[in-house]
Amino acid sequence: LLENFMEDQQVPADAWNTLGYLYGQEGELDLAISALKRVLRINPDYEGARANLEQLKLCNLLQIQYRILLHTIESHFEVHVNTR
Repeated sequence: LLENFMEDQQVPADAWNTLGYLYGQEGELDLAISALKRVLRINPDYEGARANLEQLKLCNLLQIQYRILLHTIESHFEVHVNTR
């Protein structure tokens, strides 16, 4: 809803950057990344948004790797528990 309003009102890049930051703080990485990409479509030279986007992409990658590692550990633990 907020994004629709912002698009209709042609909100400046700073507002999208703030929205991306807030989404990131709430752990909504996909929404944060989307908002920051919007910033860069409005203003490709916005270095703060570019840096924020790179940070969020790294956080997203780390979350994925964490989930894979956790799944691997859980699977390994289940195998050992079930064989005893």
